[in-house]
Amino acid sequence: MTVSSDPAALRHDEPEWPQEPETPPTLSPVPSSPTSDRASVDATRASLPIGRLHRVDPVELWRSQDFAAWLGENLEEVGRLIGTRLTPAGTSGATPGTVVATDPDGGQVRVVVELGKSSDETFGLLMRQLVASGAKSAIWVCAEAGDEHLSSVEWLNREIAGHLHVVIVEAVRIDDSMPAPVFRLALRAGEPPAAAAEPTTAFVTL
Repeated sequence: MTVSSDPAALRHDEPEWPQEPETPPTLSPVPSSPTSDRASVDATRASLPIGRLHRVDPVELWRSQDFAAWLGENLEEVGRLIGTRLTPAGTSGATPGTVVATDPDGGQVRVVVELGKSSDETFGLLMRQLVASGAKSAIWVCAEAGDEHLSSVEWLNREIAGHLHVVIVEAVRIDDSMPAPVFRLALRAGEPPAAAAEPTTAFVTL
């Protein structure tokens, strides 16, 4: 066997490196103007039927006596929170801002509405109505329940075996829609204050 000593014979041609595509220059993003941003947001809102929920102070929307009149026709809104079906019992013995109802056993239930923070005056009104009517059950509907009043109601339920409940009413709107009350339980008879409960919402026209 003959081995060549010619360097040219031992050299192999290297394959050419494949050419890579040129990288396109990076373009700087064009800053958007506030006007274009607002237009984009408006277009998104127009394409998606989604509103914004706003909380409103019930005192700014309704008067206690008007709201009590509506509640007298929609007692299921608070009845389901305390677990009792309530039936309107007419206006006999009811004062402005209060509702007279009956439970399934025929017992009288007094409902007092206070569209603001709970007060000693309304607490006294509730007690006087219970004494005058002989009712054993009552519902105090207010926008904000003070700790001192929740403690007093809890004590009455425990010491006199009463059935007094405290329900909080709030108000909401979706954009510029009709206001709606939202009810949540602050105290149910036989339970400590702030017992958890799902809020209920009723869309109303007053």
